[in-house]
Amino acid sequence: MTESARASRAGSAFGRLGAAAATNPVPTGTPETPRHPDVTTPRHPDTATPRRSKVEPVSRFTVRFYDQRDVDNLDQWLLAAKRQFGHKIDKADVVRQLLRLVVDDPALTARLYERLGETP
Repeated sequence: MTESARASRAGSAFGRLGAAAATNPVPTGTPETPRHPDVTTPRHPDTATPRRSKVEPVSRFTVRFYDQRDVDNLDQWLLAAKRQFGHKIDKADVVRQLLRLVVDDPALTARLYERLGETP
C-alpha cells in the first residue's frame, strides 16, 4: 500500500469518526435522572446502607506474610467471621480493631509482648 493510499484511508476513518460525533453529540450538563442512584437512597427500607465518605488515611502500611500457613489460617478465620456476621469482613478492618484492642486491653498487650519476645 502506498503512502498516499494509507493517508487517504486514515483520513476517511477520521472523517467517519467526525461525522459520527456530529450526528450523535455528547450531551452536556447534568442528566435529569442519574445513571447510578445515590447509595443513600434505599431501594428497600430494610437494606439501606449509608454512603461511606472518601477520607484520606492518616497513615498507611502493608503487612507481608512470609509463611503460607499464617495466610491460610487468616483466610480460614475470615471465612468463619463471614459466616458469623453474614457478610465479608475486610482484613484492614480486622487489623484496625485489633490495634484498638491492644491499646485498650492491658491483658492483650501483655500477651502481645510475650509473642513479640518469642519472635526471632
